[in-house]
Amino acid sequence: FLVFFLRHLSLPILVFVLLHIYDCIFQKLANSEAYISEWRLADLFKSILSHGKENETIKSRQETWIMHIIEENANSESVIVIFEALLEADTNLRKKALLSFLSKNSDYELFRLIPLDPSHWGGNVDEIIPQLTERIEFLESLLLEIKGAKYLKHCKRIKDRIDMWKAEIKDEEIKAICRKLYQ
Repeated sequence: FLVFFLRHLSLPILVFVLLHIYDCIFQKLANSEAYISEWRLADLFKSILSHGKENETIKSRQETWIMHIIEENANSESVIVIFEALLEADTNLRKKALLSFLSKNSDYELFRLIPLDPSHWGGNVDEIIPQLTERIEFLESLLLEIKGAKYLKHCKRIKDRIDMWKAEIKDEEIKAICRKLYQ
């Protein structure tokens, strides 16, 4: 019945219903009395958001919900969970989400808690440097969009992340040279 009902709704009503359903899921889990760790909650939402990557309609609805939930929770630490779930999402979506958050809340203390990029990397030796380069490119593109004196600390944090990843690339390059020399 629910599938039939959802298929016959007009698009604006359908989007509203879906936003409400996702909001209820998010609020229920985020405010659960049973302890759900932040990382498990982020993994749950990462799993939900990973479905339908090839379907433009689903991607569009997911993006609508992400922007909605960020706006609704921009002043709450619960928004951190969404950004943790987005760490491996499309870079355009992540950037759009971060900029949306900053447009609603310029508080550095909450921004400081939001993960800007995944803390892990790995794979073959040849894959590590391109992964880290992509992170730098993402952070640099984000930095270009953030303007104004109220964002000085935010920009500093992003620049520090860029410098950290650049140093990691140099370290990986040195390790690669050493591996070649001693093979």
